Amino acid sequence: PKYACRHCDTQGTTSPIKQAPVPASPIPKGIATSSLLAQIITAKFQYSLPLYRQETLFQQWSIAIGRRTMADWLIKCAALFSPLYDELRRIMLEQSALHCDETTVKVLDVEKSTSY
Repeated sequence: PKYACRHCDTQGTTSPIKQAPVPASPIPKGIATSSLLAQIITAKFQYSLPLYRQETLFQQWSIAIGRRTMADWLIKCAALFSPLYDELRRIMLEQSALHCDETTVKVLDVEKSTSY
């Protein structure tokens, strides 16, 4: 966003326009913002929404993002989350007991299989 002094403009005084720097992209030289990446990651892993369905949703909103592009972004985000994953894994393995949810998610066109 750009900021200028309205009072200075009405009084005829020159005021420099201030502009905030663009936030750094999580993926270097990428166009995806952190909020878009969060949306794709949450839809895929929290709500089990496959990338081809997300691609369809984006098309309905007149946004052209291919599933291959989203898959590439997920791979790059996985590298960003690697330190967090390593620390959480270390903490979990220190515990005396682990509990997990082994609920499966059906995979398309493959009978009697799971998605893990």
